[in-house]
Amino acid sequence: MTLGGGIRRSPLVIMARDALARRNGYTSLSYTIALKEGLRNKYRLGELFMQDNALIHTAYYLREWLELHGVHTINWPPYSPDLNLIEHL
Repeated sequence: MTLGGGIRRSPLVIMARDALARRNGYTSLSYTIALKEGLRNKYRLGELFMQDNALIHTAYYLREWLELHGVHTINWPPYSPDLNLIEHL
């Protein structure tokens, strides 16, 4: 199970595994579905959305969806707990 949350009052979003993925894992599609739920009516234009450079975060499908919805991202290394506040929670 993968969980996502924000550094503000927001509901917890549970990302479902992609049944069509190899080994029933996570894909850019399952991540995008979780973002649709997690960001719906919560993301405000001008805010920055933070994610690392994991493959599902950099997939073309996801980048297109983020751009279409005006979500601005910050580019981070794949694993950067020193830069990511939520890693310390």
